[in-house]
Amino acid sequence: MRILPDSAFFLALTLITRVRAQCAATGPRKDCGYTGIEQSSCESQGCCYAPAPATTGAALVTLPVCFYPNGGDSSYNLITGLPASGTAQTGKLSSAASTLPQLGSDVTPLMLAIQHLTSDILRVKIGGPGRWEVPFYLFNSTQPAGCASPHGDASYTVETTSSPFSFTVARKDGSDQDNRIFSIQGQRLIFKEQYIEVSSPIPASATLFGAGEHISATGLPLRRDGVPLTLWTRDSAAANPDQNTYGAWPFLIDVREGGLTHGVLMMNSNGMDIVITDSQLSFRMTGGCIDLYFLMGPTPNAALEQLTSLVGRPMMPPYWSLGLMQSKYGYSSVQQLQRVVDSYAYHQIPLETMVTDTNYMLADQDFTISPDFQPLDTQIAGELANIYTSREVVDAER
Repeated sequence: MRILPDSAFFLALTLITRVRAQCAATGPRKDCGYTGIEQSSCESQGCCYAPAPATTGAALVTLPVCFYPNGGDSSYNLITGLPASGTAQTGKLSSAASTLPQLGSDVTPLMLAIQHLTSDILRVKIGGPGRWEVPFYLFNSTQPAGCASPHGDASYTVETTSSPFSFTVARKDGSDQDNRIFSIQGQRLIFKEQYIEVSSPIPASATLFGAGEHISATGLPLRRDGVPLTLWTRDSAAANPDQNTYGAWPFLIDVREGGLTHGVLMMNSNGMDIVITDSQLSFRMTGGCIDLYFLMGPTPNAALEQLTSLVGRPMMPPYWSLGLMQSKYGYSSVQQLQRVVDSYAYHQIPLETMVTDTNYMLADQDFTISPDFQPLDTQIAGELANIYTSREVVDAER
């Protein structure tokens, strides 16, 4: 066994202690080891070691137990005032402290915009030229363009600090015991080309809902154990709990003790993790910008009404969609579809829609039709029209 001299031992002990101070079990984990690595080997190379929390299927790839230091401070300074510019207050941010060098350098400067949309909706955006933003014209919004100063009857306040920069959104009337609904004061702000992190403290007594789409293994309230809730759209069976699936809704409803409710919408379409612990809410994104909308509620229904005023009201469904739909994955040919449709007609069961899923495609490729379904567009559509007055032949996943 090799015996280290005292100076080398204390140097190694100091290094491990310093590294452990920079390790956050619920922080972002970039792999620093290999499968089966031991704690001593991991820490000896200056990395963090922490067993991954139970995921109950939430992560397809197990979180690494050995990862680069992920703690440390990251902040920006507000280097200008916040003058009114058009429909918003605008300012410029400059990087003041940095962390996570393994994820790249900080983006600086950043542009800040604070926009007062209504007396109950506030927008705070942090980004920069050329950064991807969700095009607002995609939404059938009923909201006005907003203004640079709060409405006289605003139900919120927003306060900022300059060095380091922070903002705090709170209820104006102080009706909540902790009237802050979102604050980055005392939290780190990370903005890199492909990693963005913004966090806020939340009381342990709050109950959070939303952040779809996933099938929860623990009920409607969101878990607060620090396991990342991933928003990355993909085809996943509903039987798999706590996994990201078809939709991405970066929207949370926060119900405080006593029932006061507000909503937080992160208008960002990049891959995202929402991480919730007993004391903190974090958004972690792989690109784009921070584009936060605060919806003051104060009830769940009011917060949802404010959300749909931004992204558009639900559409009135077409009449045929209210009827019976036959859906199945596994149809092998147009002839099989024909037999199913004929069977409905024979038994006098009204059928409005026949859903074929992806089986009609050639090797699951969009805009193609398999040879087994080549008569689909002419034969079965025509015969369906003869049998019923209103019909659709659709693919459920398109």
